[in-house]
Amino acid sequence: MIKSRKLLKINQKIKKCLASINKIKKSRSRKAKISCKLKRLNKSLKLYRKKKSKLRLSRKKRSNTHKSRKYKIDTIKLSKRFYRFKTNRKVLKNISDKFKNLSESYSIESQEKHQHSYHSNNKVRNIKSHKRNIKNEKYHCRFDLCNARAKLTKKTAIFLSNLIPRSDHENQNEAAGNFLLSYNKKTKIYNIKHDPKHFNKGTASDVEAVETKYNWHTHPEAAYHIHNCEMGWPSRDDYTTFLDGFFKFDTTFHIVVTVEGIYILNINPCIIKKLKNHYDTISDSDTDKFVDCVDEWADDYINISKTGLTREHGLEAPDGTVIRDEYLYVEFVNNQICKKITCKGKTDCSIKINYPLFHIEFREWPKSIINNLIKKGVSIKYGRTYGFNAITTPFRISKFSNNNYCEF
Repeated sequence: MIKSRKLLKINQKIKKCLASINKIKKSRSRKAKISCKLKRLNKSLKLYRKKKSKLRLSRKKRSNTHKSRKYKIDTIKLSKRFYRFKTNRKVLKNISDKFKNLSESYSIESQEKHQHSYHSNNKVRNIKSHKRNIKNEKYHCRFDLCNARAKLTKKTAIFLSNLIPRSDHENQNEAAGNFLLSYNKKTKIYNIKHDPKHFNKGTASDVEAVETKYNWHTHPEAAYHIHNCEMGWPSRDDYTTFLDGFFKFDTTFHIVVTVEGIYILNINPCIIKKLKNHYDTISDSDTDKFVDCVDEWADDYINISKTGLTREHGLEAPDGTVIRDEYLYVEFVNNQICKKITCKGKTDCSIKINYPLFHIEFREWPKSIINNLIKKGVSIKYGRTYGFNAITTPFRISKFSNNNYCEF
């Protein structure tokens, strides 16, 4: 890149010299001064042409090792390059075979970079880069999908947070509902609003799911006291219910409303298309069996019992990592690669995935809502806030569409 810039500058200087020489030759007055200028210009021309030839020779004499390095570029850097030049599908098709071989590792690494670069050993790093990635970065897997960004409106966030405290007798049970999306042309972000027509009340431990494209349910403060825990991340049943809705009702995302904030559940964009196509090939009698098989996988690999969970001591995950806060939990789930789902009903409905099955994000309540919850008597300990706000920080949503026109 540097040498190409130098060549451009030298070419520009050569053009200027030639233009000035032509002007001097055309003019007839002041022959003595003109001749001096011509000599200087000719000297500079020779120098620039020598530099140009040297740069070209150095380009040709590149060693084979340098060529091999070209294909060993970090796959995460590629994502930034794709986004910077607004790479479309045609450009992706023209990528060389050596880059195509990197696609699987790239998609997983880019997810880690996108969601987890800011957190290590219960401390935050690269917060600014993470905020930039939330706004700008697109996964390699998202190019064939409909993509958008969305965030809760202030009114919706306040409404959902008011369902958490157990001071009100009605809030001791879980609740579920539907969202409505409206597009803001200025910010190019979908605003998420609560739909008052769809509202279900459940028991202290569960609630009937709302069968819509965008929905939510709560983990109220009462559930924290039942399980004696300080965090209320999604349960195994939450994941399988969301997946069932993804197949049957085209559910794009599901939000779990908790004391500490909101957890946004998405299917990993790298496998949305693959899962949809596989589900369509399964016979109707085996569709429920397939969801049960995913439930078994979730029980083995991402299910963590919240009973007795404290921020100080944490709980051990199935892979051995100790989870002490929300961001470590998000990192754990997003890195659990599902190699294969083995499922045998009337027909063999197994599928090889080799990607993380779910992609989740976490957004904190703003300070105003936290203060309001504390005033209402919420006695749960809050962790350190990192600025990824439920109202101000949008999250990315993706869905598969057969049509060229994308609409959420």
